[in-house]
Amino acid sequence: MNDKLADLMKDELFAKGYEIRRRAFGDEVVAADTDKRMNDEFQQPMWQHGVQAAWGLIWSRPGLDARARSIATLSALVALNVPDEIEKHVRAAVSNGVTEVELRELLLHLSTYCGFPKAAAAFKIASEVMKEPAVKKRAAENAGQKK
Repeated sequence: MNDKLADLMKDELFAKGYEIRRRAFGDEVVAADTDKRMNDEFQQPMWQHGVQAAWGLIWSRPGLDARARSIATLSALVALNVPDEIEKHVRAAVSNGVTEVELRELLLHLSTYCGFPKAAAAFKIASEVMKEPAVKKRAAENAGQKK
């Protein structure tokens, strides 16, 4: 861990958010993103804010589990039509317990409330993510746990 990141980890909200984010996205994704953001002086403050506020403050709250938060987050991202974030959060949703069937049903449901073009675009993104062997395997494991 570099010195800048070690300093940020002294902040309780940042450290909590970083851990929740790591569980949702995986070590490799978070490490690569951290390296990118920590070496971009312009983006670093926004990234830090996101880790602290979204992940450390909001995702750590009681009342909704990570699975429910993933469903809510994906719904908002589809409504806002944010493709890069949809891709990441499809992986996070599966990491947080969402099954392939639930993901498909969520996106179909959103076609009515967010608009067909936005949901169709999200379907394309989710379809590609679901072809990734690790994601496909985890989604199948999630389905097995729900029986």
